[in-house]
Amino acid sequence: METYTVNDARLNLNELLSDAHQGKTVIITAESGWAVKRVPTPTRAKKPRKAGSARGQVRMSDDFDDPPEDYADTMEIREHIELLGDNPLVATVAGTQFKACLVANLAFNDGSLAAAAHYSIPLASAYGALALHYDNEAAIDEAIRQARELGEQLGARTAQFASKKMKEHLKAP
Repeated sequence: METYTVNDARLNLNELLSDAHQGKTVIITAESGWAVKRVPTPTRAKKPRKAGSARGQVRMSDDFDDPPEDYADTMEIREHIELLGDNPLVATVAGTQFKACLVANLAFNDGSLAAAAHYSIPLASAYGALALHYDNEAAIDEAIRQARELGEQLGARTAQFASKKMKEHLKAP
């Protein structure tokens, strides 16, 4: 059994942890009189897992992947999202000016309730925005990539134009 003062424990922390890990009893004392005692904890030997040991105990119904019977009644996305052309980035939440992709983004980050509260829209519309995003994820990602690329090109042109104008200005008498 090893006894350490608080200062010794700080200076010999690696040794103390090693002793404790090896199952030795370790005591840390302080000048005020309190003490901490770390004693070995008995561990149970884990039995190796055997593949297939739960065979026959788990059953999945044949209709597991089928939609619920009332699925058609729960929500029609067309009631909550207005598609304007083929670009899902310009789809709006029905009856508002809010872009569905922005509502979906907030719903991803903060939850559907937060998105509905932030935009003052029904919760079903926030879910509709999420459904639109899931259904059109590849098209949305591509449209965002193209928009960023265009922004970078325009930014580069603007920077080149500004640099050219600055050079012309510096050459002027």
